Amino acid sequence: MNLIRRVSAIYKEQELPEYRGNPLIEALPEALTEDEVLLEMSYFPEIDEKIRWTAPANVREQYVERIKKFRCPQTNLIQAYKMILRALRESYAARNPLKSGTIQYLHYYGNERPDIEPESGYFKSQAETITIVGMSGSGKTTMIEQVMDHFPQIIEHSSYKGVFPGFSKQIVWVKINCPYNSSVRDLCEEILQKLDDAIGIERTTPEIRNGALARQIAQRIKSSFLGILVIDEMQRLKFSRTGGESKLIDFLHEIVDSMGVSMVFCGNHPFDETLTKKMRIARRAESGGYMKIKNVRYDSQDWQSFIHYLWPLQWTNVETPLNDELNEKLFILSKGNIGLAQMIYRGAQLKVIGSGNEIITGAVLSAS
Repeated sequence: MNLIRRVSAIYKEQELPEYRGNPLIEALPEALTEDEVLLEMSYFPEIDEKIRWTAPANVREQYVERIKKFRCPQTNLIQAYKMILRALRESYAARNPLKSGTIQYLHYYGNERPDIEPESGYFKSQAETITIVGMSGSGKTTMIEQVMDHFPQIIEHSSYKGVFPGFSKQIVWVKINCPYNSSVRDLCEEILQKLDDAIGIERTTPEIRNGALARQIAQRIKSSFLGILVIDEMQRLKFSRTGGESKLIDFLHEIVDSMGVSMVFCGNHPFDETLTKKMRIARRAESGGYMKIKNVRYDSQDWQSFIHYLWPLQWTNVETPLNDELNEKLFILSKGNIGLAQMIYRGAQLKVIGSGNEIITGAVLSAS
């Protein structure tokens, strides 16, 4: 994932009336078409022909590492982008900083509310929760990072329609990993650290008592206008009799319901089975969409497009053309797992470069 990207707000009028006049939404990048998603979120490393044919083996081996950064968008990417964009907008729809209901939201904790109802009504979360699961190496984390990197992490505001909007920084998204021990405290401390890093301030000392820490986190999330919280490695969540996992889930629900922040859960199989066992949690975790990333089929557009763009990335001093035998061999070895296929192909080149015979064969792929 790229370094923190900060931009100054450029406001764009929205099509939906419920999004208009909301600086948090109007400052987001304009929606991409499906073709624009595929174009923007791809990365094809360049091949320097002079280096390929004349550079010594130890130099070409370094260039082979570029295959790690190769990104050929899969069709799932479009669906993920649309779900995340919608969840981000809905997260902000109920938190217009120019509305009186948002003032209540900023100053009251949890379900607390003022005695007199604000003119725009009490705050009511519209945040959504998205769940994305798949086998290890299926590309789900890479896909999420591709989508999130499209959005700046920090948007700086100074004047909206000639008036100071009441806040200066908007944290669009933060990505963390689920704690190994399902500890609410560990999760809170990591969120606090990520918010500090995004804003660019010294690390905040977490409150000692859990209740005070929860309030501290809530205030920081609210004041920074966090749009989406992405939590990866959710397969670490295993429900046991200690109840730590349930407390963690309850806290995450509070972030969505009381703080109005949309959330993306990402985890390896069997995280989906964990959700199924807890049906109440499953329904809540899929309110904004559910996606299961599967290994691609050989005859699918995803695989054929992937291999079409991957195979020419050769730094061997002999060109090995792609044929059906090699295509099928790489597919069988990787079982249609895109991440594994890239690793095998990279390993095959590292195996033959400098060997005296740099042709990539089925046997070389198998040995990689």
